[in-house]
Amino acid sequence: MTGQRTYDIPLGRLFTVAPGIPTTDMARTIEHYQRLGFTFSAPGTATAAEADFAIGKRDGVELHSPSPASPRMMTRSGTPAAVSASARSW
Repeated sequence: MTGQRTYDIPLGRLFTVAPGIPTTDMARTIEHYQRLGFTFSAPGTATAAEADFAIGKRDGVELHSPSPASPRMMTRSGTPAAVSASARSW
């Protein structure tokens, strides 16, 4: 394209990633990712399996797993957000 400048900018390095993976079965999700080496915590809850939100950590990766009842999964109107088909198929 004429008039468009290009720049040679090196890409930065990513050190962490934290995707949100909704779940309808927290205990089963935690069990699966623990087999892959993740350790879990659930802020404000005695056990992660009983939580409506859990964080799995391994090698700089964090998996944030809310259940549909979690306030983190609510829409602006206060209704539960839809859980993707892939999360329901777990």
